[in-house]
Amino acid sequence: MSVIATPSVQSAQSRLTRHYLDKLRKANDGVRRGPGNRQHWHRVMEQDWEQIKQRQAWAAARTTAEPEQARLCTLFTIATADILRVQLTSDEQLAWTQQALAAAQSLHDGEAERTLLYQAAFLSLTSEKLDLAEQYVHQLLALPQSTQDDLSLGRAWYILGTLDFTRGALDEALDYYKRSIVQFERCQAASEMAVVWRGLGRALQFGGQYQQARDNFQRYLDASSAADSAYGVFDAHVGLSGICLALHDYQAAQRYAQRAVTLGRAFEHSRLFPPALLSLAHAEKWLAQYESANAHYVEALAIARLVCSPSTISNGLYGLGQSMFLQGNYGAALIHLREAVDVAREAQFAIRVCEASLDIVYVLVAQHELSLARDQLRDALTMATRIGTPHFLVKALAAAISLWHAQGEGEQAALWAALLAQHKPQLHPSLFDLSIYTQLEAELGSRRYDETVTRGELLTLEDAIHTLDALLATAAEHHG
Repeated sequence: MSVIATPSVQSAQSRLTRHYLDKLRKANDGVRRGPGNRQHWHRVMEQDWEQIKQRQAWAAARTTAEPEQARLCTLFTIATADILRVQLTSDEQLAWTQQALAAAQSLHDGEAERTLLYQAAFLSLTSEKLDLAEQYVHQLLALPQSTQDDLSLGRAWYILGTLDFTRGALDEALDYYKRSIVQFERCQAASEMAVVWRGLGRALQFGGQYQQARDNFQRYLDASSAADSAYGVFDAHVGLSGICLALHDYQAAQRYAQRAVTLGRAFEHSRLFPPALLSLAHAEKWLAQYESANAHYVEALAIARLVCSPSTISNGLYGLGQSMFLQGNYGAALIHLREAVDVAREAQFAIRVCEASLDIVYVLVAQHELSLARDQLRDALTMATRIGTPHFLVKALAAAISLWHAQGEGEQAALWAALLAQHKPQLHPSLFDLSIYTQLEAELGSRRYDETVTRGELLTLEDAIHTLDALLATAAEHHG
């Protein structure tokens, strides 16, 4: 039988809950400031965290019957995201937000409902529950008030853009991000724009527009610094490290990554820290600092597996697979890359599926498994064509050059290699061996090689991909 609290007991419970809620809010403000503040408030949270969790559970227990509890339940989630990001896992934070959303709906508080629907969608993305994020954002857009609310519309377009980015629809993602910025500018929501700069940076990077991507990551850093967002500053350094790798500026990439690791120590035991370790490992790998790179990959993967972060796990496996390949350990490379594909596919992370699938082609070629390499390239090409940006089409063409060269079809490889030379900026650090150009010239002879290069320079990327697709289909029919 349930016990109904007397008014005096209910009032005492409410006062106690407000006391701990106030501590949580102060801690949230504190972690947004400098390192000293963050350390102080993390200590406070360690002391009071069990009480805070009990108070939140009390507030969430009878929200439909007690309006005061419902209001407190919503406040435990609204405006406390920074501290909760550290104290809770993504799934726990999402559960608190879902409880707060139900409370706001029971109160018919439209403003809180819109805010919490956005937070639920955002956290669903963070937890890599894409279908759930999509449900929440469409609920947000279905609210009549949302169509007149620039802030809610801007947030909705951001969520939809990130969903499209994750699924590999980069052009659609860019369109949504740009629409989001328009809405935020209308309502002068400067603090909301930081994550959109990040989204734009990622979409432009994987679209091969590296300098524009760098500009947007710098905007992300500037906006996060202006908003005194410790997490934003940390995350922007991770992004800038990645884009410096794409621009082949490995030393700068390492510097940004090292700074990210230093900043990220505040999040060391959470899902937020592994991306910093991975950014450092990626830079070390391309600087041939393999021992350190491998250690950082293993450390990042261990944390990511504990907190269940599929995109981070697939990124770590992808990088570790590349590192193993570059060290000549093809068996280990194949294991890691195949696991990266499996994890990314489960998380609907199309970009990582495509990248790791293409790298598997290089491993199979190195192992002289040319029939398997053809099948692998055909599958990867399907994904690259679906994403459709030059970045991925160029990566597919590079893998094809390596395969055709290994098959002894040097003239076709040289044709494509001539075209690839015009798209080298799109081919950010990869397993493609540039020495293949001198090998092809030696094998074909200077005159034949030059004639082939002249013809190859007249090709378009679209024509080359069409020819590649047809050749792979013919090979599949023949071997089938």
